Amino acid sequence: MPDSLISKNSNPNYFIWVIIIASLSFASCKTKKLIPPSDTEPLSLDSLKSIIYSYPDYQWYEAQAKLKAVSPEDQFKGKMRIRIRRDSAMLIAVRKLSQEGARVLLTTDSIHLINRLDHTYQIKSLDHIKRQYGLPFSYVYIESLLRGSYPNIDQLQNIEESTDAYQYKLSGTMDDLWHHYTFDRRSGRLISAHLSDRFSGSIKISYNDYKMIDNMYSLPAQRYFEIYENDILVSSLSLEYYDEKINESKPITFKIPSGYTKIE
Repeated sequence: MPDSLISKNSNPNYFIWVIIIASLSFASCKTKKLIPPSDTEPLSLDSLKSIIYSYPDYQWYEAQAKLKAVSPEDQFKGKMRIRIRRDSAMLIAVRKLSQEGARVLLTTDSIHLINRLDHTYQIKSLDHIKRQYGLPFSYVYIESLLRGSYPNIDQLQNIEESTDAYQYKLSGTMDDLWHHYTFDRRSGRLISAHLSDRFSGSIKISYNDYKMIDNMYSLPAQRYFEIYENDILVSSLSLEYYDEKINESKPITFKIPSGYTKIE
C-alpha cells in the first residue's frame, strides 16, 4: 500500500512536489468572454456552471514565478520557469539568484530530474512515482490543470454542492482523492481548492490577484499552498506569477550534462 499523499516518512523529492503544485496552480484559468465583473449580482447556477465547465484551449503556455517554500527542515526562495507543450511535455527550471539549481522534464510516461547542485540526475516512470508516494496523478490529470482546466471536473463522483450569495462549493471524489472547490458566485473564478487522500495527507490552495493574459485568459498571479499531514501543517509554498505567455511556440530542451551521476 502506498504512503499518504504527503508523508514525511516517505521523504518525496522536493522537485516532484514542485511539479504537482505548479500543476494545481493553473486550475483557475478562464477565458475573458465568460467572466463577468466581480461587482455584479450573483450568477445563476446555470450560468456559473457554464463558466466552470468551459475549458480554455491552447497549445503552449510559458510563465515565470517567484517562489518561497517552507518546511520544518528548510526554507527556500527562488524563481521558477515553466514551459508546456500540449499533449507532449512540460519543463520546469528552478533557480536561486542567477544559478539554476534543478531542471525537471515531465512527459506522458516519465519524469526526468537534473540536480545541478550535486551534479546528479534521476529518471523515473510516472507509475513508479505513483507507487512510491501514493500519488494518483497521471500526465493527463496534470496537463489538464496546466491547460487551465479543472482536472476532469465532469468526472467527479459522489458530488456534493452548496451555495450562498457569495460562493458556490463543489465537492466530489476522483482518482482516490477528495476534491473540494470554492468559486466566487459573481465571477465564476476559483477562490480555493482542497485535495485530500484516504490516508492523512491534504493540500489546501488559495488563489488571488487575477490578471488578464493576452486579453483573453484570466489567471491568478498569486497562489498559496499548504501541505498537511494528520491536520498538521508540514510545508507551504507561495508562487507569484509574471511574464505569462500563451501560444508562443518555443522548444522544450532537456539534456543531461556529461559527467553527471545517475541516482536510482
